[in-house]
Amino acid sequence: MHFLRLNPILPAFLIAIFGAKIALAAPPPKGTTMKNESLSIDAFFNGLSKDKLYLVDQFYDPEVVFEDPIGRKVGIEELRTYYRKLYETVESIRFEIHSQRVGDEEFAPWVMHLKASGLKGGQEISVPGVSQLRYRPGGKVIYHRDYFDMGAFIYEHVPVLGSILGYIKRRMEK
Repeated sequence: MHFLRLNPILPAFLIAIFGAKIALAAPPPKGTTMKNESLSIDAFFNGLSKDKLYLVDQFYDPEVVFEDPIGRKVGIEELRTYYRKLYETVESIRFEIHSQRVGDEEFAPWVMHLKASGLKGGQEISVPGVSQLRYRPGGKVIYHRDYFDMGAFIYEHVPVLGSILGYIKRRMEK
């Protein structure tokens, strides 16, 4: 228990990951944050589209650091450009998000349901992941780290590469 006192975020992370029904802090109302000065993670990701990139400025601090398996982006301009490129081929996207926030830290397991040209022939794919967010006192996200399986997201759904990865997985399971 001594470690839990030193790291108050760990219990929230474990609850978020394992789906325990224990509430460490009352969740904010849907679509808001505890400080009501920026969007919630659910409102941001389920509202973001190539036509609504202005939401990036409402959700993130200008000095944001964003990391995912694709790379690292520093600053809101780099991040906005990244989202613009990502959303160019998106036909539809929605997220199931179950977040837990304690203070200025939030852990959010999610499942992304995505239809994009060039992935799995335009059929919907579902990819699980988790986001770690840190908020500035003003309520905007200053640090965002996404964890997800890049193979499940892209590699397995590109026609030739997906076949090769499927073959390798089947061989390893034997």
